[in-house]
Amino acid sequence: MKEDTIEINLIIKKLLSNLEKTIISTHQLNEILLKAQYDNRYKLLLKQEDALITYFDVITKTLGNNLSNGYKWIPELLVLILLSEWLLEEEKKEIINNMYRLSSKLVKQLKTFKYRLPKKRKKR
Repeated sequence: MKEDTIEINLIIKKLLSNLEKTIISTHQLNEILLKAQYDNRYKLLLKQEDALITYFDVITKTLGNNLSNGYKWIPELLVLILLSEWLLEEEKKEIINNMYRLSSKLVKQLKTFKYRLPKKRKKR
C-alpha cells in the first residue's frame, strides 16, 4: 500500500514536471509578444504559438465582455466546465451527460439534507 502511494506520487511529480515544460503562461506569452517587436527569433516563435494566441485572445475577450469588474468566479470551475462542454460536442456525450445527471442529483440531495446533532445522552 505504501509502495503504491510512493509510486503514484512519483508519477504525479513526473507528470507535473512534463506539464510545466510544455505549458506557456500568459506572462510568458506577453513577454514573447513584446520581444517579437525587436527580435526575429521571437517572431518565429510567435508563429508556432499562433493557435495559442488566438485561443487566449478569444478567452480574454469573452471573459472581459461577460464578467463585470469585481465579479466573483472560479477559474478552475470554468476550466472544468469548458472541457466538459468541449467533450460534449466532440465525443463521449453519454459519459458527460451521466456525470451531469449524477451531479444534479447530488446537488438536490445536498441542498435538502438536514444534519441533526446526536441527542445528548443523560449522565447516570
